[in-house]
Amino acid sequence: MRLPLPKTLLWRIGVLLVGAQLLITIVLGWLALSGFRTFHYGQVTQELQRIEPVLSARYAALSDVSHDMLDEMVKRDGRATGVRITLIQPDGLVIADSQVNPKTMASHRFGRQEIQQALTVGSGSSRRFSVTLGEDMIYYARATPWGESGEMIVRAALPVTSVNEELTSLTRLVLSAGIASMLLTVVVVYLVSRRFSGQVAALATGAAQFAEGDLSYHIAPPAARELSLLALSLNRMGRQLSERMSEVRSQQEEQRTILESMSSGVLALDSTRRILNINRTAELIFGVSSAEARGHLLQEVIRQPRMSELVNQLLAGEVRSGKEILFDTSDGRTIEARGETFSSKDPSRSAGVLLVLDDVTEQRRFEALRSDFASNVSHELRTPITNIKGYVETLQEVGWDDAQQASRFLSIIRTNSDRLAAIVEDVMSLTRLEQPELRESVDLEQMSAAALMASACQQFYSAADDRAITLRTDIAQDIEFAGHLQLLQQALGNLLSNAIRYSPEGSSVTLAATQPDSDHITFSVADQGPGISAHHLARLFERFYRVDKARSRELGGTGLGLAIVKHIAGVHGGEVTVESTVGTGSVFRLTLPIAGA
Repeated sequence: MRLPLPKTLLWRIGVLLVGAQLLITIVLGWLALSGFRTFHYGQVTQELQRIEPVLSARYAALSDVSHDMLDEMVKRDGRATGVRITLIQPDGLVIADSQVNPKTMASHRFGRQEIQQALTVGSGSSRRFSVTLGEDMIYYARATPWGESGEMIVRAALPVTSVNEELTSLTRLVLSAGIASMLLTVVVVYLVSRRFSGQVAALATGAAQFAEGDLSYHIAPPAARELSLLALSLNRMGRQLSERMSEVRSQQEEQRTILESMSSGVLALDSTRRILNINRTAELIFGVSSAEARGHLLQEVIRQPRMSELVNQLLAGEVRSGKEILFDTSDGRTIEARGETFSSKDPSRSAGVLLVLDDVTEQRRFEALRSDFASNVSHELRTPITNIKGYVETLQEVGWDDAQQASRFLSIIRTNSDRLAAIVEDVMSLTRLEQPELRESVDLEQMSAAALMASACQQFYSAADDRAITLRTDIAQDIEFAGHLQLLQQALGNLLSNAIRYSPEGSSVTLAATQPDSDHITFSVADQGPGISAHHLARLFERFYRVDKARSRELGGTGLGLAIVKHIAGVHGGEVTVESTVGTGSVFRLTLPIAGA
C-alpha cells in the first residue's frame, strides 16, 4: 500500500494563514457589528429621549380631554413625527396609541420593561419585539404628571428595522471583504509556494545527489536569504564529505595495496569466525577468491582443522596471541600460520582474529637440503680424514724402517688428501655458484666454441690415454657466443671427467657442439659407459647424489660435479639435461643462450 505524500510546508502555512484570517474576520466583524448596533441603538434612544419631554409637556396639559380626542391627537402627532406614541395609565390601561386602536390593546401593566422602570424611577427604555406591530422596536417611557394628583406614562418608540437592514448590509460587506482577503491570501500563498517550492525542490535534489554519492554536485543558492544560507551549508557539507571520503578511500587503497603487496597471506576473522578480509597471497594459498570468502564462516571456505582449532583457542583465550602452527595443504605445501587477536574500536563489536600465513615450503626444503648437505659433507670428509689419520698413526707405530711400505702409506695419504682438497674445492665452488647475486655480477665475454672445447679436452687427454679411451671433439662450424670462460671450462671438465671415469677401457668419449636454433648453443658429452637407470635421472644433479656410491668413492668422485654443472648452466641462463640407456652409455647436454643470460 502506497502511503500518501505529506503536505508541503507552504500548504500548511497557507492553511494556517487562511484559518487565521477567517478567525480575525469573524472576530473583527462581530466587534464591528456589535459596535455599530450599540451606536445606532444609542442614537435612536437619544432621539426618543429628546422627543419625550416635548410630548410629555404637550399631553400633560390635556388631562381633561377625552380619551378619544387624545387618541386622535396622538395619531396625528405620530404621523407628523414618525414616532409611535402611546399613553398609558399607571394601572396599565392604554388610552391612546398612534398606530393601533388602544381599545384592542392588552394591559401594559406587566411585561413591559420600560413601563416598569418609568413607574419605579420615572423613566425607562428597552428594545424588544413588538407583538402588536410584529417588529423590533426601541421604547422610551416617562412618567408625566396628569391632572391634579395623577400621572400618565408617555411612551415613544421607533422601529429598528432600518438599523437591522444596515447591519445586514454591513455584515455582507465584512464577509465579502473577508472572503476577498482570504482568496487574495490563497493566490499569494500559491504564487509564493510555486517559487519557494522550486527553490526547496532544488535543495532537495542536491541533498538527494549527496545521498547517492555525487558529492561534486553544486546547489545554486536560491534568492531567499535563508534558503541561500542552507544551500551554502549543503555545498560546504558536500565538499567536506568529499574530502573525507577521499581520505577514507585513500587510506583504504593504501591498506589494500599494503595487504596485496605483502608476501605473507593475511586472513581477518570476526568473533563469529566469519571472514572479514583476505589478501591476494592468502587467496593463492587456499585457492579461493575474496568474493567467495568474505562474509562466510572460515570452515565453510577453508577446510583446515589445525587452523580452525587455532582460531577457536585464540577466541577462547586458551592460547596467547602470536602462537604459530604448521600445516600442509592439499597440494603438498607447508604453511606457517601465526594468530593474533585484535579488538574493534566499535564497542558493540567483539574481538576478532588476524592470521598471518607464510608458505615455508621452500624454506623447509632448503633447511632439509642444508641438513642433508651438512650431513653429506661430514660423511664425505670423514672418509679421507679417517684414512689419513689411520695411516699416519700406522706410520708412527711401525716407523720408517720398511721404506716400501712407508711409501705406499704416504701414497694413500696423498690420495686421500687430494680427495679432501677436491671436496673442499667443489664445496666452495658450489657455494659461490649458489649466491643469488652471482648471475647479475658475472662478466660474460664473447668466445669461440671450438676454442673452449679444445681447452677443456686438453686437460683430459692424459687421463683418457691412461685408460686407452679416445677423446674426440665434433663441431661442424665454429660458433661465437657469450659466456664465462673459467666457469664453462669447469662445467665441461666435470662432464668429461665423469665420462672418462665411468667409461670402460678402449671406449670413446665425444665432446660436440651444435646450434639447435638461432638463439642457443648446445655442448654434449657422450660416453659408452654402463648407462644410468631411469629412476636415477631425476635426482642426478642433486648434491652428493651417486648412482653407485661405492664405485664413485673408489674412482675419486666427490658427488658435487653434476650439481656444479647445473648451477653454472643456471648462471648463464641455460640448462643441463641427460639421456641414458643402461648398457649403452649416457649423453649430457649443456644448452646456453648465445647472447648470454
